[in-house]
Amino acid sequence: MLKYLSIVPPIRNLGELIDRFVADFKAQGPPKPNVDEGGAVLPSCADLFVYYKKCMVQCSQLSTGEPMIALTTIFQKYLREYAWKILSGNLPKTTSSSGGLTITSLLKEKEGSEVAKFTLEELCLICSILSTAEYCLATTQQLEEKLKEKVDASLVERINLTGEMDTFSIVISNSIQLLVQDLDAACDPALTAMSKVGDGLVSERSSLKTLVEFFFALMA
Repeated sequence: MLKYLSIVPPIRNLGELIDRFVADFKAQGPPKPNVDEGGAVLPSCADLFVYYKKCMVQCSQLSTGEPMIALTTIFQKYLREYAWKILSGNLPKTTSSSGGLTITSLLKEKEGSEVAKFTLEELCLICSILSTAEYCLATTQQLEEKLKEKVDASLVERINLTGEMDTFSIVISNSIQLLVQDLDAACDPALTAMSKVGDGLVSERSSLKTLVEFFFALMA
């Protein structure tokens, strides 16, 4: 496969491009907390796909055969790297050990346990990563279609980016889970208070029922 890669010089720079994205993110930090831009797509995402388009055009001008398959393999590699290094790797970490959101877990009082809550900056970051992963998922599907259009008909079946789309779906799922956990943590005090009030009402009703039964027993 290496002999095919040399025909498209920009491919050799893809690894450096991903490294630059990582460095830029570390230097610039997460998106600033802004209500209007909290879910903004990370700029590096658009840069990556623009670069992919450039590589694809150059490769297709030289060959629509095996080199396009080799190019697809390289695209797959760096799509996964982008998903893990830029997106998943920058999601805020949480020590929450929640086993899922159920009625029982929502109403359970979490005495003596620390509930993880995210800052505004972290919530904006999660929303940005979520939006970026959704953009990547949709654009990767379009990329697959474009590759199939440009490759020889006999090689179309070898173009498959389903695995990479699944990877972005995982990032989306993880991002949503973090947001739900934060919402759970924010609602927990109120739900706990409601459950205590409910327990008190049940106790009062039970006492009233006992008193009424005792009264009717005396009247009998």
